[in-house]
Amino acid sequence: MNTRTTFRTNIIFCIMTSQNCVVVSRHIYVANYDDYCPTHTSQPCCMFQCSPVPTHLVLSCRPTSRPTITRADDKRPLHSAEGESRAPACMVLIAKRAYSLFPMAKYLVDYQAPAWAQKLKNVPKHKVELAMENTPIHEWNLPGIPDGFSLHIKRHDMTGSSLSGNKVGKLEFLLADAISKGCKHVITCGGAPSNHCRALALACRQLGLIPHLFLTSGAKTSDDVGCRGNILLDRLSGADIYMMPLDSDDERDVHPKMESLAKKIMDDTGEKSYLIPKGGSNLMGVFGTMAIFDELSRQGALERFDDLFLTCGSGGTTTGLCIANHLAGSPLRIHGVMVHSTPADAHRHVNGTLRELGVEDARSEDIVDVIDTYQGKGYSISKQEELDFIVEVSSTTGVLVDPTYTGKAAWGLVQEMKNNPGRFKGRRVLFLHTGGMFGLFDGRMDDMLMQHGALTNNVRMCSKQTNGAQNGSH
Repeated sequence: MNTRTTFRTNIIFCIMTSQNCVVVSRHIYVANYDDYCPTHTSQPCCMFQCSPVPTHLVLSCRPTSRPTITRADDKRPLHSAEGESRAPACMVLIAKRAYSLFPMAKYLVDYQAPAWAQKLKNVPKHKVELAMENTPIHEWNLPGIPDGFSLHIKRHDMTGSSLSGNKVGKLEFLLADAISKGCKHVITCGGAPSNHCRALALACRQLGLIPHLFLTSGAKTSDDVGCRGNILLDRLSGADIYMMPLDSDDERDVHPKMESLAKKIMDDTGEKSYLIPKGGSNLMGVFGTMAIFDELSRQGALERFDDLFLTCGSGGTTTGLCIANHLAGSPLRIHGVMVHSTPADAHRHVNGTLRELGVEDARSEDIVDVIDTYQGKGYSISKQEELDFIVEVSSTTGVLVDPTYTGKAAWGLVQEMKNNPGRFKGRRVLFLHTGGMFGLFDGRMDDMLMQHGALTNNVRMCSKQTNGAQNGSH
């Protein structure tokens, strides 16, 4: 079939009907076909429900000179769309490529924005459900907290196992958008330790999409890439991985490669690709981080705490939280601890998002405190004192923080409490744990954990049970 018709939802599939209608998506249309209906039969009507979309799209077939399509009233009965006489039974093949995507439509659920977000521009209509919601908030006895401060932690590292962390909320909207636009492939980018890339790769496989990852790394050959940390899970997902030099610039180097791959996939397979920037930090992804704020509100956090601390990498989570905090009129002060990029980049991202959402009465510099003191030697490069702190936190509180993201932010939090208490609005502080525990498995902790006499090297070798062992000895 040479004629392509694009509907609002971009989800069209093969139809068999003797009653001129089939449920496909949100609106009712009438399609008239002539020789595009290759067969006729008197079999009963066979209808397919495109759950969970509540309204319908109807395709009607009758002999005409050429294919046409018109909009019909959503409320008209399915079997008499626009009053057309019922055509002979037929089978119509429409957008063969889209047919393979139809099973993914079952993952789409309607999205209802919080009251404070309903007047924003570009509010998405759908999401997919990937994350475990209502992650707990509990007291966190972090070593080194000065007297007078009360610290709790929001365990957003518990949004799932392999999908843990703040990135999952973004993916609920990004991948829903990919599905609704009829994309089979998803292409994104990040550093080799990227939590976003790992979560995206696994979520894509969960939804039947194909992931492609552009990762920046110091690796010289494919053998150097290894199988540790998030890379292990990237590999286990079966993602196509494209390694880029460590000093690659996103706009100049990486994004053109992503666009070139999307074009090649289209040319080779006829399948569309959905491109996502680093960290999932764009307008669609910001609704996923706004959902974190909505969850905090439902948990009473706006009344229980004065300050919210979190890691700021690509800036998407900080952006969503500070904008939501402003729109809701919340008294919280939001602090983002930079682990990548610069404060100017962070503020630029927030201000750009505000404009895209249609918010004209706020600027980033007034609604978020960006802290740029704890990046250390650079992105994903750890100082010894940071690694020591990670071990101390895990061995005294049972909470795992990673060397690239949350470890640096938690270290920065303690230092600010000690050395710059005036930065805080109050003394009731909430730390948002954004996940990243798989970064602990990248090998950089190995040597220090196995040092002789270290707290983390309490390993003893035991022989098989003997008579002496039965008497209490090894």
